[in-house]
Amino acid sequence: MIKLSGVCKTYRQKGNLVTAVNDVSLHVERQEVFGIVGYSGAGKSTLLRCINLLERPSTGTVVVNGTDLTKLSKRELNLTRRNIGMIFQHFHLLSSATVAENVAFPLRLAKTPADETKRRVAEMLNLVGLAGYEGQYPSQLSGGQKQRVAIARALAAKPSILLCDEATSALDPETTQSILALLKDINRQLGLTIVMVTHQMEVVRDICDRVAVMADGEIVETGNVIDVLLAPSHAVSKRLFQVHSTTDAMPISTQKDGRRVLEVSFTGALAYEPVLAEVAQETGCTFSILRGTVDTIKSVPYGQLTLAWHGTPQAVQRVAETLTRRGYVIANDVTETVPSEVYASC
Repeated sequence: MIKLSGVCKTYRQKGNLVTAVNDVSLHVERQEVFGIVGYSGAGKSTLLRCINLLERPSTGTVVVNGTDLTKLSKRELNLTRRNIGMIFQHFHLLSSATVAENVAFPLRLAKTPADETKRRVAEMLNLVGLAGYEGQYPSQLSGGQKQRVAIARALAAKPSILLCDEATSALDPETTQSILALLKDINRQLGLTIVMVTHQMEVVRDICDRVAVMADGEIVETGNVIDVLLAPSHAVSKRLFQVHSTTDAMPISTQKDGRRVLEVSFTGALAYEPVLAEVAQETGCTFSILRGTVDTIKSVPYGQLTLAWHGTPQAVQRVAETLTRRGYVIANDVTETVPSEVYASC
């Protein structure tokens, strides 16, 4: 649905040339939810705005549904943009217009007949759960309601793509969950392709199918969310997804203490099965959990555990082999190390 090739965006700031996006290439599949994450200043929002050419790339191509937007005339680009809805962190509603008038705004720009506009507005407000709010003004709404109006407005022209620029960053956690649930429903019901810029990792876990990690204007890692989360390859990805490092670990002697420390991950049904207990019984080893997380990604359970296994070297080697055979992924065989703060607490 979306293909960016060699996209760069540079601009002048106080006489200096600044590169906001540097040679980015990526693709977004039809009907998927694609996340773009990174720290502040990484270039996420600039890249997102390059997709609909609100920011025109300095170099590179932007192909949306088979059309290279960089080659379109201004009139052709404006027509094509009707197929790309966008919502923002701070809603950008017209304060002097009612809810219905805000949703109708893009339809009026497109000179949609009045009766069709009225029908479409009612349909969109019903979709986002705001039927009956037609005559309200933005000042009378909560943050979550304002974002729902913004979503209804973005969908009014029946786009096939929705761009979300930090759409939940200004919302409290409960409201964020309701907006994410709405976006998931929209993705499923309308077959919409959604691209989300966010710095909230819980948003990525909850709604995104794939994710691209940005740093200094570049894409440093791309992949399925669960793969990037469980086995990130770049230092920025590890910090964003809070993957613990053993570089500051306190050395311990496996010969003296008879322990081997494994960092493991697992997904799906393994989250509910007593695999660790069964492996311990099978190998004659015991284990302790030094650190762990069990959560879900788009309703798929996953876990990350740091385990200290106690037993003979041969028995513990059988533990590693058995865990791998049972479907666990050994992300790191720490063996001689354990994080100092955890070791102290043990």
